[in-house]
Amino acid sequence: MPGTEITSDIAAVGTLTDWVAEAARIYLDGQSVIDLQIAATEAVNNIILHAYRGRPGLPISVSLDIGDDRVALVLRDRGEAMPPSALEDPGGTDIRDAVESGRGLRLIRQCVDDLSYRRRGGWNELTLHFFRSNLPRRPSISPSDGGTTR
Repeated sequence: MPGTEITSDIAAVGTLTDWVAEAARIYLDGQSVIDLQIAATEAVNNIILHAYRGRPGLPISVSLDIGDDRVALVLRDRGEAMPPSALEDPGGTDIRDAVESGRGLRLIRQCVDDLSYRRRGGWNELTLHFFRSNLPRRPSISPSDGGTTR
């Protein structure tokens, strides 16, 4: 599972977006990579703004979990827990209908196939799921040559 760590600094969001594109491009088509980048950017902005209340320098852990039929981006932080009502699907698809503070989650929902949240051991864990029938199979390491096969 590839992963990276960033801090709760707005300047780190661009670094994360680049990492997501590079890590996911062999598993997702071009539009899905763009959707993943948008969702990741919105999620990290929400972590910085809401979980960490704008405090810089705090840890955000990001990993990409690759399965045979899905890609999941997992974002973890030690900030304030997300209120249960925040993840309720407000319905509708027009982002202009969302209140200002709910637009990020609505945009994330439009970009991903599913999302889940849990609080565990003092960490928030938001998982953004992409289920794709056209995903290549998970690469595996061949012990004979150390190379990657499909």
